[in-house]
Amino acid sequence: MEDFISKEEEFENVMKIVKKLMRNFKKAQYQKFGYTNLQVESMILLLEVEKLNMNDVSDRMDLNRSTATKIMYALLKEGYIIKERDKKDGRVLYVYLTDKGKALAKEFKDQMKDYYAKVMENLSGFNLKEAADSIMKIEQAVESV
Repeated sequence: MEDFISKEEEFENVMKIVKKLMRNFKKAQYQKFGYTNLQVESMILLLEVEKLNMNDVSDRMDLNRSTATKIMYALLKEGYIIKERDKKDGRVLYVYLTDKGKALAKEFKDQMKDYYAKVMENLSGFNLKEAADSIMKIEQAVESV
């Protein structure tokens, strides 16, 4: 007798697989650099927007404030970011990349782009647009609930 899996269970299984693939993919790639995924992702975020306050870092990375602070402190110790208090409101702390941090973040982005290209080579016949459309439909469905 065949096992019956509901659509909800099938959906949950697909989401677990996608989450696991992305987590393992990022972990494997970022460990090559000697950094955590959160450190790399925060540096790439700062490369793209240049300067953020700590609340924005937390929000954009979907992290609690203490985790974001620990990540920024580690990057500060390594000389990859600089922190600066807002001149009008001393409670607000901004962070931005140093030249050293920008260079490293650009290297991360370039290496990840090369890696993505290699992955895409192994997906011959795979319609990425259809997959992206399906994922966007899932995102819209989840957000509408």
